[in-house]
Amino acid sequence: MDKIKVLLVEDQDLLLDGMSLSLEASGEIEIVGKFKDIADYFYIEDRKNIDVILTDVCCSNNHNSIDYIKEIKQDNPNIKIILMTSVMEISFIDRAKQSGADSFVYKTIPTKELITIIHSVMNGYGTFPISKREEISFLKNLTDNELNIVRLYCQGNNRKEIAQKLSFSESTIKNKITLILEKTGFASMSKFAIWLMQNGYIV
Repeated sequence: MDKIKVLLVEDQDLLLDGMSLSLEASGEIEIVGKFKDIADYFYIEDRKNIDVILTDVCCSNNHNSIDYIKEIKQDNPNIKIILMTSVMEISFIDRAKQSGADSFVYKTIPTKELITIIHSVMNGYGTFPISKREEISFLKNLTDNELNIVRLYCQGNNRKEIAQKLSFSESTIKNKITLILEKTGFASMSKFAIWLMQNGYIV
């Protein structure tokens, strides 16, 4: 049986080399390239021979692999793309599905399971974990604007700064914060932000 040709994209050298060795040790995977930035895919001359791209969501040069999926699929409709991350970003999984990713995994996955998923995508089957947006009802109930407010608050912005960045009046932001707290059950945005960060959520 021919080995599956995998392009590996990971911005951390230790993980890049470690994953490459682990996957090739299986005897089922051939790593045909190792890059830190998903954008480097387009500089590969024989990229049509790649079966699977296994890529971190967040790459070098502040590139997000999700933003490149459609363009890569247009260049090579047969290629399979598996996204991986160590960050519990609640929008990643939903965006990955919408962009046409074939599977999505967390970096904590054992190598044996990862190889199984690689074989699965080659056979037309996708694997996606339940997103945190689906797991936690009060996060699922937040609108995109409300999530943006939470995101900016977690980044240390005050109400006035959030209003400026989202082009809303300060009173509108105040009203939206009230709705956010009603939906989530927290007494204050600071307590909500602390809970999110303590539980590993980056919204």
